[in-house]
Amino acid sequence: MNSFGFPGIVGLAPMAGITDFCFRKICFDWGADFAYTEMISAESIVRNIAVEHLLPSKVESNVAIQIFGSDPCKIADAAALVESKGPWININAACPVRKVVSKGAGGALLRDLKKLRQVVRCTKSAVKKPLTVKVRLGWDRDEVDRIIQICLEEGADGLEIHTRTVKQLYGGRAKRNLDLSKWKAPIALSGDVFTAQDFHTYVMRGASAVLVARGALRKPWIFREIKGFQSTELSQIGRAFLIHIFLKRAVKGDRSLYEMRQFVRGYTNGMRNAREFRERFMKIKDCDSMIEAVAEFYGLSVNQFNHMVKAELFKDRALEK
Repeated sequence: MNSFGFPGIVGLAPMAGITDFCFRKICFDWGADFAYTEMISAESIVRNIAVEHLLPSKVESNVAIQIFGSDPCKIADAAALVESKGPWININAACPVRKVVSKGAGGALLRDLKKLRQVVRCTKSAVKKPLTVKVRLGWDRDEVDRIIQICLEEGADGLEIHTRTVKQLYGGRAKRNLDLSKWKAPIALSGDVFTAQDFHTYVMRGASAVLVARGALRKPWIFREIKGFQSTELSQIGRAFLIHIFLKRAVKGDRSLYEMRQFVRGYTNGMRNAREFRERFMKIKDCDSMIEAVAEFYGLSVNQFNHMVKAELFKDRALEK
């Protein structure tokens, strides 16, 4: 009997280049119940190319390890090598990005369902931890029932379904009326979750959990809203933004200056003078100036915040692996 269950009702979906340790911590602080690593190449794991920084931190308890590849045996071997680092293994059979699909990985597995079957079968036989599969509705048409059946027949403990086809990329509308009533396994749904109402729409269709992707990038505190909080104070958002910068700098050094630029729109969307601030933010050349600019925009004290970070943020030595 399948005993796997998602550890909560709402999770942070995996996004390459975005859902690293730093952003996962921010989203956990806002109320996310679980998350996933960024996609990790099975080839890199098997060849022992450095992937340690992509794996869950020791202080993270609900972060699944997502693996992608095209070779069933290598995916299985990779999963066996890293399964001890996370609560469950997730196979990516959903990514629509050309450089992934062109190598037969990610969403390309939905173009060859025999290979998808092999991938799930081989990986399930290689691991002791639960196994889930991240899929879409199909390659270029809706074959989701067949895809679910294949994954479950080969032993998958659950699925995460983005409710578009691979060919749709992120365009068009996500399918809201998916019927999950016939399936007994845990199934999480994702696709265009930008509000608490979007979350509830999927739950009403029978989703065991809901994954938030671009909605979290646009508004990291969406998890708080999904949990029933009606408003979020400006100072709370500013504090989260500053913590994010401090975390990025601690983990990645000067590189964090450039990586934070992809988050500024989400932290300031709809706020007064946001456009002018974002233009200034994109021109900042060092982390200290970035911190000062953010503190000023939200009316926070840098000195007070520095003290808080030292006293609270790193007290659990969260940056240790």
